[in-house]
Amino acid sequence: AHYDEEWAMENYEHVLLLVRDFANPSDDDSFFPAFRHKDWFRGHSWANGFTNPKFFNVMNQESSSEAIASYEATALFGKVMSSIFKNNGDTERASAAEKIHNIGLTLTATEVRSTKKYWHVLQNVDDSERIYPSTYEANVVGIMWSTFVQFSTWFGTSPYLIYGIQLLPLTPISESYIDLRWAKEMYAPLAASCDQGCVAEGWSIQLFAILATIGHADMAVQQTLKLSPSVYEGPGGNGHSVSNTLWYIATRPFVDEPYPKEKVQLIEIRELTCSQPATCTREYLDSMAGEYSCRSRIEWLMHVEDMPEIMACAKIAGEEYQSECGLCLPGGSNQEADQDNDTGSEESVNNDSHNNVPPTNDSPVPDPVTDTTNDGTLTCLQPTICTNEVLNRMAGGHTCRARIQYLMESYGRSEESACQQVAGEEFPSECGGCLP
Repeated sequence: AHYDEEWAMENYEHVLLLVRDFANPSDDDSFFPAFRHKDWFRGHSWANGFTNPKFFNVMNQESSSEAIASYEATALFGKVMSSIFKNNGDTERASAAEKIHNIGLTLTATEVRSTKKYWHVLQNVDDSERIYPSTYEANVVGIMWSTFVQFSTWFGTSPYLIYGIQLLPLTPISESYIDLRWAKEMYAPLAASCDQGCVAEGWSIQLFAILATIGHADMAVQQTLKLSPSVYEGPGGNGHSVSNTLWYIATRPFVDEPYPKEKVQLIEIRELTCSQPATCTREYLDSMAGEYSCRSRIEWLMHVEDMPEIMACAKIAGEEYQSECGLCLPGGSNQEADQDNDTGSEESVNNDSHNNVPPTNDSPVPDPVTDTTNDGTLTCLQPTICTNEVLNRMAGGHTCRARIQYLMESYGRSEESACQQVAGEEFPSECGGCLP
């Protein structure tokens, strides 16, 4: 509407239907209830009201920030439409739009106030300031019920989900409810919980916004720029973008007393290279393979199918989209494989890469080792427990040692990375003693 007045005037009533559904102010409206979700006594909204059959704990609301965003949108819609109608001489509808603006502001302000009171939990305060008993130790409420509060979400119990759902989306109104004192308290537990799943699904975007809020915008920018583009398609990143994230980080107010730098927990953001950093570049990974990029297809297998990176790369680059993604095939592209007779047929390269099983013909993998003398060349950083007994243990058709060395010699993996894949992901029961 802001950028296309003609569209705005043509679709005003259509959008107004959406607004009336949750922000209708009139009891005279025969189609929609007045303020469908709002609890004016408590100041916040309920996502679920009285149901049939009703929940045992009656009404609830999970995401306070999403409620705030809906009311923020109402205010902005009214403000923009009021200006448009005034510019076009339609004073009657301009007056109505101005009322929408004011109603949106009121709904937003009360939701923000109640969110800070009931959802954002400060622990380093006097008892007189506490809302909940000291037995509730978290810094945020995940789900607010009529009768109790819960540190959880409807879709998971990981802390980064519980904190994250109270922070998205990042819009101009966010700084009105993410205050500095609360951000400093909740940063540590949020950062500690943000694992690779958190990063891959886009939830780290909210973490970096908090990092900037507590005085470390430079670190937040560096971490954001390392993120894969696919995170903005995940449940925690969908609706955001690189530019939106950087905008929010860059516009955080100056902090006189930043969060101690030595306590900042930087997140490991693994770069997707398919063990081919020279050819499987960021730009190449963004090449389209059908309706999705090579990166999106590989990361989908990794995060949804729980497939190791090397196997996901082999499947996409070596089997399904060879011409589009072939330079990300671990061990070299299919074109390179065809030119090198020593690597065997294309079929054997693809199948071996996909299954991460050393080839059975002309295999570089040695027979199971029977010598109990450890020469110390392979320890997986665990020399006391990654013994010959563990390394020589059979894992499928090959020993733990053979599988680890195969990844190192054939795919250029570091010892730590190869041990992590074999002992931690593929054969933990057989080779787990060699997990770094």
